[in-house]
Amino acid sequence: MTNISLIITCYNSSLTIEMVIKQILKFIKDNDEIVVVDDGSTDNTTKKIQNISDKRINLICAKRIGRPKALNLAINNSKGKYLFINDADDIPSKLRFEDSIRNFKKGYDAVFGQELPFYNIDKSKIDKINFNMEKIENTTNENLNTMSINSIFRTNSLTHSTLAIKKDKLLKIGFYDENIDLSQDLDLYFRFVVNKLKVCISKKVYTTRNIGNSYFTSNLANSNYSQKKYYEELFKIRKKYRNILKPPIFTYVYDLKIFLSYIFTFLK
Repeated sequence: MTNISLIITCYNSSLTIEMVIKQILKFIKDNDEIVVVDDGSTDNTTKKIQNISDKRINLICAKRIGRPKALNLAINNSKGKYLFINDADDIPSKLRFEDSIRNFKKGYDAVFGQELPFYNIDKSKIDKINFNMEKIENTTNENLNTMSINSIFRTNSLTHSTLAIKKDKLLKIGFYDENIDLSQDLDLYFRFVVNKLKVCISKKVYTTRNIGNSYFTSNLANSNYSQKKYYEELFKIRKKYRNILKPPIFTYVYDLKIFLSYIFTFLK
């Protein structure tokens, strides 16, 4: 039986996808898998993946369907007991897999870790990245926080590509909302709380996150339309789950911070 399924969606990720997959292959076992959905790339992303000869890779080529549908397509084609989300330009640590499985065995339904930001990841920097993650790993004590109603409304700092979840739990609460373009991960996190999943957040570094040359960040930074849509979705999602979860009044401070950020960005 497949134990771990790595879920990767990609679009024009030829600069990073090969090194990400090769890093993962070093850490997973023979009965694990990587399910990659190429979301209609126009560069040579698909070719880069096809050039890696390994039976654990399941490549699915889709037309341009968007991130939520691509994620759901990958999940529907996965066989693992545990699903690990990984962005096409983020480098996971070996610790991520070991630590997540250990936390699952403690009874948690989903696990998050920390990210190590790194500017413009490429192949020439992979040794430095791994060295940095191992160095931090050796100095970080085990420490877990538990997701709660208060915490989910207080912070938006969870890193999607550190998330691992039991597949049966995801099947129970539903997949990503395909009507949400940019904040489908946040909507999922709120549903963790609504459905009373036991979720922990480790203080250990699970991934090095690419800052700078990712397709998503560059387009979000350069497009007022995308930024406005992101804020609109964020406001809508928080309002929806406020009505459902009824969090403490002090968490409205964080809504105010988001609103002021929106004002500063678009009305300055």
